[in-house]
Amino acid sequence: MKNNSKLLLSILLALISLTTNLFSQKTRIDIADILFVNQPIMIDNTICNNNGKVKIYCSSHERSEASGVVYYNFSINFSITNNGLACGPFKCGVSIDSRLGSNSWVDVPSLASGEIRNIILPINLPVGTHDLFIKLDDNLNIGDIVESDELNNLLTFNYTLLDDCQLKPNDGTTAKEVLTNNSKIIQNTKKLKNKIDILNSKDGVTIGGDVNGTGGQFVPWGGSVKLDCKNALPGGGANNQFAYNVTYHIKNDGSSYTGIFENKLYSGAGGVEVRAINSALQLNAGETKSLTTQPYLDCSSTYILTFKFDDLNSVSEYNELNNKFFINYYIDCSSCK
Repeated sequence: MKNNSKLLLSILLALISLTTNLFSQKTRIDIADILFVNQPIMIDNTICNNNGKVKIYCSSHERSEASGVVYYNFSINFSITNNGLACGPFKCGVSIDSRLGSNSWVDVPSLASGEIRNIILPINLPVGTHDLFIKLDDNLNIGDIVESDELNNLLTFNYTLLDDCQLKPNDGTTAKEVLTNNSKIIQNTKKLKNKIDILNSKDGVTIGGDVNGTGGQFVPWGGSVKLDCKNALPGGGANNQFAYNVTYHIKNDGSSYTGIFENKLYSGAGGVEVRAINSALQLNAGETKSLTTQPYLDCSSTYILTFKFDDLNSVSEYNELNNKFFINYYIDCSSCK
């Protein structure tokens, strides 16, 4: 009986030791921890939230076909960071309809402690409704990097993509090709003549520099930038906010005059505070304009700066889904206190 008691005690002590080791490993901070920056993922200009559903559009994307499946080429844009020690190299991958394998990936040579890195991942997406899995430290489903938390390396969402972008003849109308019983039926839809579409005319925004963006930092849409308070415009610092010149470009991709509209920039806690307004804007058919404004941006944490074109929906557009863009920013204000 005495020996049995000793055996039970030994087993209990071993279990306690094992449990302690497991918990200590879970909270280790002396190794890497690669994770997504807390932000939406972008497929081009479409915001995709984790576990959400989105509809994406084939317009302006290259079309291909293989084994009877139609694909369109897209870019997936997101940011990652490292809450542990510097690490690398590793891969970021994306797979369709299964966590296994990768349909596309990019190599990340290294990631410093606390660094924020923007990732652009090209992929051919099949038409239809599919699940998309985005994976960090992805190496044939076995990560290369030992991390303190291996459970924050995956985001997934569901997308729907239609094959409705083929144009028939150039007479001012669009046409939708519907594949039914292996036959193609051309269906004329909306006439685009005398229609309007306000959208960006460049792939990103310039922060800092002069009023034309000269000397500033270019940030791709969905990307991230680190700013220094010493490079802000004079007069900042109140409420831990600093102003910068922000230059971006808009165009009217339609064939009619827009009328008067305004753009707004949002940031702050929850990303709902108006930080700048470009008002009394107007665009002729096909016209492009460069705009500069001076929003006050928050420091000491990572925030989203959202751009909303025609914020009041004053203009009736044939595509209302390409008026919203964002970037991430971080301002180091330690030298300005």
